[in-house]
This record gives sequence, structure tokens and C-alpha cells, in this order.
Amino acid sequence: MKLKKVISIVLVLAMIFSLAACSTNTDKPAEEAKEEAIFKSGTYEGEAEGFHGKIKAVVTVNETEITDITVTHTETAGLGDKAVEKIVMEVKENTSLNVPMVSGATYSSQGIMA
Repeated sequence: MKLKKVISIVLVLAMIFSLAACSTNTDKPAEEAKEEAIFKSGTYEGEAEGFHGKIKAVVTVNETEITDITVTHTETAGLGDKAVEKIVMEVKENTSLNVPMVSGATYSSQGIMA
């Protein structure tokens, strides 16, 4: 019985040390860390098919963030237009296209994400 406790303690310690070994250590303080460019600065335009026609987007970015998104569309008022607004807001907040689609407005969601 005592042997099982000793083995358990040894295994726990081994797991703790292995997790500590896997951690990353940065020598630079956070304020010195420089943001890397993830975009090429500029204004980009695109269009895709929504549920009720074309969805056109103009996106302005700097090297590290999406600064503006302007969308023109003819999507259904109260449904498709709300999906477009929500997706635009989330893309700007997250600086990413990795945002969820809007349920019930699939074509509008796909149109704005395309």
C-alpha cells in the first residue's frame, strides 16, 4: 500500500516537471515585445453573392489591425442586414475572419465572409 503512494507521488512530480519543461520562457518584457505585421496596409474591396444580391465590402487595414469595414448590400431588413452588422463588428473586434456565422442568415453570412 505504501509503495502505491510513493509511485503516485513520483508520477505526479514527473508530470509537474514535464509541464514546466514545456512552458515557454520569454526574456523580453511585454512592453518591449514588438507587434508583428499581419496585414499589408491598404484598402481592399470585394464582393460576393448574398441571399438578395451582391454584398460589397471595402476593408481598410494597417499592419496590425482592421481599421474600417464598409458594406453595401440589399439583404433582408431585420435578418440579413443584422447578420452583416454583427459579422462586421466581430471581425473588427477580433481582427480576424474566424468569427461565427449567424444562424438563420446563412447566405448573408457567407456573402460577407467571402
